Parts: sequence; C-alpha cells; structure tokens
Amino acid sequence: VVGAVPEMPDPKRPRAHADPKAAEVPRHNLIESIDAIRTMLLRNATTEDLRVVMVTSAIESEGKTSLASNLAMSLARAGRKTLLIDCDLRNPSLSRILAPGATVGLVDVLRGDAEFADVLRMEPVSGLHFIPAASTSGQRTIDLLNSPAMQKLMTAARNEYDCVIVD
Repeated sequence: VVGAVPEMPDPKRPRAHADPKAAEVPRHNLIESIDAIRTMLLRNATTEDLRVVMVTSAIESEGKTSLASNLAMSLARAGRKTLLIDCDLRNPSLSRILAPGATVGLVDVLRGDAEFADVLRMEPVSGLHFIPAASTSGQRTIDLLNSPAMQKLMTAARNEYDCVIVD
C-alpha cells in the first residue's frame, strides 16, 4: 500500500448543507492524500527506478480515473515531467474529460496510424502531457494493449518522461 485516498461525496447526491467552505474540505483532503502518495512514489522512485504507475481496479466507479489524473497533476506540480495515458479502451472517460472530440490517440499509435508525438496533448498544468484513447472502435482494440507497439510506446515514454501514469 502506497497510500490511502479518502472517500469523496457522491456528486450526484444533493448536499445537506450549502456552506461553500465545508464543501471544499473533501477536495482539500483528496489533494493532501494524493500529494502524500506522490511523495511516497517519488521516494521509492529514486531507489527502485520507478517510472510507470498503473492505476486500475476490478470494480467499476471506484475512482481510478480521478486518482490517475490527480496523481499526474500532483507529479507535474512537483516539477516532474509527467505523461498521463488513457488506456481504458472500453470506457475512456479521461479522454472525454481532457480531450473531448479527439480523433487520434493511443489506439492510432498502436495500430501504426499515428506517431507518438502526434497524439500528445499539453495540459494546463506545466510539465503534464496527455495521450487520449481516441478511436476505440473495433473488435480487437483491447488486444493492442499487449502488442509490441505498446511496448515500444512505453519504452519511448520512459525515456522521455520522469513519470508515466496509466489509467
């Protein structure tokens, strides 16, 4: 266990209070928790050459995407050149948030239809880049994650970035 993230209130449920300061407490706690996880990862990175972190779960709607994106932003704020990759090819929610309408992305690189540099997007946080999933249609798209092209992409990402976060 690298760290713990507090449970966040369900945004779909109405809040019992309208105090804006009280509403910020869960967000503040989340940021503090993710910054603590970042600190642990960076400490381990120096001794174990840790460069790539995959955020995953067997259960839907557990907060994988929120954790991955917030961790990537935290690493970038700490001065680490960071790449965030949306590898959730079945439900690329990160791509819908950060790159709505993206026509090229990870899948296109893995199919050989685009280059690594062509799909990189700069994010508002300095030092943070993003690769959307993009065109995820196709029967065997998920198999691309275990392809030699994915290994090549990850090698390029490790060489170019201090940290790679995979959602």
